[in-house]
Parts: sequence; structure tokens; C-alpha cells
Amino acid sequence: KIDYNDLECASHIAMKVGKETDSLANAPAVHIVELNGGKAKLELSLWINDAGKRSQVITQTSSKLVSELKKEGIQIG
Repeated sequence: KIDYNDLECASHIAMKVGKETDSLANAPAVHIVELNGGKAKLELSLWINDAGKRSQVITQTSSKLVSELKKEGIQIG
């Protein structure tokens, strides 16, 4: 979850990270899945070519996303 004030920037970062992901079958998508108490919960959806790489893609993409959000000073949680 991120602060409402960071919603646009976080969405942009998530989309950028998603597009840089290897093995994509379709374009990534970012969705707001919850708004509550001044926080927004975002979801990055990725469709990959090889289901066998699922864990690898999740780990690499999540790590990069957290790193990029921290670089911009966006608090997660």
C-alpha cells in the first residue's frame, strides 16, 4: 500500500518496471485494488510466455519494483 499522494508516481514506476520484465506475453497492467485510510493498494499484472519462469519473474520484478519505489522516496506498507 502507498499513500494517495504517491499514487500517480507509483503507478508510473510499476508500469515501467513491468514493461522491462523479460518473457512477457502481453503488456503489463497496473490496477488500484483498494483505497482505504489514505492508502492505495496497487497490483501489477504480468502475463508471461513461460509458466516455468513464474517464480523467477515474480522475484526479480518485485525486487526491482521495491528498489525503484524506494529511490523515489515512496513508502510501502
